[in-house]
Amino acid sequence: MATANEVHLTARRREILDAARKVFDADGYEATTMDAVALAAGVSKGNIYNYFTSKQELFNQVFLEDQRIVDFQAVLAGEATATKKLDGMLDLWFRQLAEQKRTCRLVLEYWATAAREGREGEMTATFQRMYGQWRTLVTELLAQGIASGEFSADLDPSMAASLIMALGDGVGMEAMMNIGLAVDEQLLAGIKKWIFSTLKKASDV
Repeated sequence: MATANEVHLTARRREILDAARKVFDADGYEATTMDAVALAAGVSKGNIYNYFTSKQELFNQVFLEDQRIVDFQAVLAGEATATKKLDGMLDLWFRQLAEQKRTCRLVLEYWATAAREGREGEMTATFQRMYGQWRTLVTELLAQGIASGEFSADLDPSMAASLIMALGDGVGMEAMMNIGLAVDEQLLAGIKKWIFSTLKKASDV
């Protein structure tokens, strides 16, 4: 059981992250200062450095928490079929997409900041780790579906995982930029129909 001090530290870290999310979203990465985050969190700037070594690390943690990969891992942990698990993952992705539309500036800001940083940057490394985790999750799920006969034996699970992830990123970007896609149940149904049809008919392509 966590001690009272550990509970306090966890709560304080959460307060700082929540405050930082709001400030980054409102002001952007470059304009945000640790003083502004401290003011929003109701703590001293020095207190923030007890939890995060720099503004960049704080920004990284805010972004990673918004991805909530543990929620998807929970969906995959059950005993359901691969088809049911993938369906559940798509439902969860869709719910998160609706949330990301409300915080789209933060998401786009992270992508832009990582792009400016270059190949060797810390944020780029964070992206690589994160996408590696996602790709492993989806690849293993598709491999399960192939082994059980739910998906085509001709399917390359790693390639299919990358394409599904690219589809999600593309849809997410269009939705966040409001350039034609309505985030509604019809969109989710269409995406599911295309993905499952493709997975089951890979040999016909």
